[in-house]
Amino acid sequence: MSSDIARRLGQVIGISPIHLFDSATQVRDHDLLVRARAAEGLSQAATLLRDLAARYRVERIPPSTREAPFPPADRMAALRRLEERTSTLQDLAARVRSAELPPQDVVWERLRSSSLQYELMLEADLALVEPCQRCAEAARDLVLLQAEEPDGLGMIDNAAKAAGRALAARQALLSAS
Repeated sequence: MSSDIARRLGQVIGISPIHLFDSATQVRDHDLLVRARAAEGLSQAATLLRDLAARYRVERIPPSTREAPFPPADRMAALRRLEERTSTLQDLAARVRSAELPPQDVVWERLRSSSLQYELMLEADLALVEPCQRCAEAARDLVLLQAEEPDGLGMIDNAAKAAGRALAARQALLSAS
């Protein structure tokens, strides 16, 4: 089972994680790599949403006129949703990047001494990186008019929530002694 998870994780982050924990330094290096890839996905999604919000403002928010001094409320609500999701993704990316590093000796010994712990770590890494990548993919696939739909950002919301839960679970696994 761990070889399948290790293979999938290796494909996602671009390394072969089958022998990741041969030394205490590799635990930290792996942690940094996983968090960098996860934060990269979230940052890409945030950038894409920010760009979409700018385009939405230009294309869907009409300029003020004497007859219509205020933009349509539904379009402004859609713009706010895009801006809120952008902020949420940026905050989550910052939390991922700034998560505490694993304590070198304790985690390394645990991972080397227990194959179950090793599998749990790989599963936690995969559970963090995959939803972050789904956020970026969903943001890439998002079209302008989807922002106006109440559930148009649902895939991004679900993936961001999954990433937040995975980050908390991963931190709990690393801090357990």
